[in-house]
Amino acid sequence: AAAGYASERGPRGGRGALILSLVAVPLSAALVLHSYVDWRSEVYAVKTLRAAVDAARYISGGEYPALELRLTLLTGSPKALRVELVRYYVYAGGRLARVLADSYPEGLEVGPGGRALSRLVSLHPDVTPSCFERGLCTVRLQLVVRTRFGLSLVDLPLRLQPEAPNVPAGPA
Repeated sequence: AAAGYASERGPRGGRGALILSLVAVPLSAALVLHSYVDWRSEVYAVKTLRAAVDAARYISGGEYPALELRLTLLTGSPKALRVELVRYYVYAGGRLARVLADSYPEGLEVGPGGRALSRLVSLHPDVTPSCFERGLCTVRLQLVVRTRFGLSLVDLPLRLQPEAPNVPAGPA
């Protein structure tokens, strides 16, 4: 009698499994596709990350000259990235002259609309405006970006043509 009872309930349990599989397979496929599209957007955002120089101004007249930078970080993807750290590397004649870093513990969100940054970089007195004009002095950014796989480093060279030196006026 027990065997007959088990065989009578068998087909009904199979129908439930069939209905469940008809729902689960398309749902799983949709989740995999969504995950792939999200991953691809993130990779594209990292690949298209760039820095546009809005303004670069050489400032002299103080104890040390300085370079005032205004930048916009942009990405070509609709998916925003989180920048954790921005390092500014200033090279003079091929040697490293200055390194500065700005940390963003909450993450600086960079999307297709861009994100403005500004930084005043103190320089060695030997670094002059003509050094930048002749291309002997350069600035590179290194961005530490948080992705689903961990932290990624993105190096970006900046094309600078600093404005003429700004010497503060003395007492009149």
